[in-house]
Parts: sequence; structure tokens; C-alpha cells
Amino acid sequence: MNLLGNNLTLISAGVESAEELLPAFNGDAQFLRWSGYSSGMMSLSQVRDDIQETSALPGGTTWRIADREGRLIGVAETAFHPSANVGWIALLIIRREFQGRGYGREVAALLKDYLFSFPEVTEIGLGVLVQNTPAQAFWKSCGYVRNARHRDAHGNDCYMYRFLRTTAVT
Repeated sequence: MNLLGNNLTLISAGVESAEELLPAFNGDAQFLRWSGYSSGMMSLSQVRDDIQETSALPGGTTWRIADREGRLIGVAETAFHPSANVGWIALLIIRREFQGRGYGREVAALLKDYLFSFPEVTEIGLGVLVQNTPAQAFWKSCGYVRNARHRDAHGNDCYMYRFLRTTAVT
């Protein structure tokens, strides 16, 4: 499955793409250190495990983010979690060298449109690490509202954000 934007394409990818996606998963060393990877890098086996963990969730999808030339810009993950009416953005990493070009905003819009294309989805949720103030500002600027603080499935201290569907689905 592909999601087409003005400048980017999101292509669903499986565990067989782990090696190709490794630079994207390792695209922001600061984020990885905040996430508990002290070296600021994930190994290939950790990326495989992450992709498999995502694919085990209902609707779990790992997305390869590429520009018009096919260059690897980043990676994202979505699922329907904790229920079928909640679309979840589990991950969005734009590689450092491609940040500041509007790619994150384009990906966020593509993922929102994709998740809301399912009539049963009434909201989109995501978690942001407490120390990741740039990501908090980003998601707020995209219209997401911070509503809770708790530990994620990996034990990280996060703020939970949500975006409610505002129009009726016909």
C-alpha cells in the first residue's frame, strides 16, 4: 500500500525491509537516546523486532518514507490501538539531514488522512516522550491535544496526544 503526498510517498514495508529501513530508524540519535538506546542507534535485530511488534497489532503498518527521487527520508508506524476506533501513530522519524523541510508535517497529514479513511476511527492518538519538547510543539502545531501523562509499553515517560475526528463519515 502507498500513500502519495505532494513531495513524499509512504510505502508499507515488512520485516524483509528492515535492513533498508535501518538508517531511518537510526535517523535521529537524540530521539533514540531519549528512548533508552544509550548508543543512539538501533541494531538490525532491534529494527526487525520493532517492525514485527508493529505488524502484530491490528492494522499495524510500518511505512517507508521516500521523497520523489526515492531517497529514504524516514519511517513511520501506525496501528489501530487500543481499539478499532483509535488510529495510533506509534512512530514518526524524519532523518536529521531531512528535518526542517516540511516533510514531518506532510507525513503527519498523510497518516491522519489514512487513519481517518477508516469509518470506525473516531480519533488518532500518539505518545511523545516527555523530554522531546520539539516533538510536543510539532504535534500541537498539527492540532493534536495533550491529554495525559503515563509510561508507554517500553516504560518511557510520555505525554499522550489525541486528535478527534471533526466531521461525520458518510
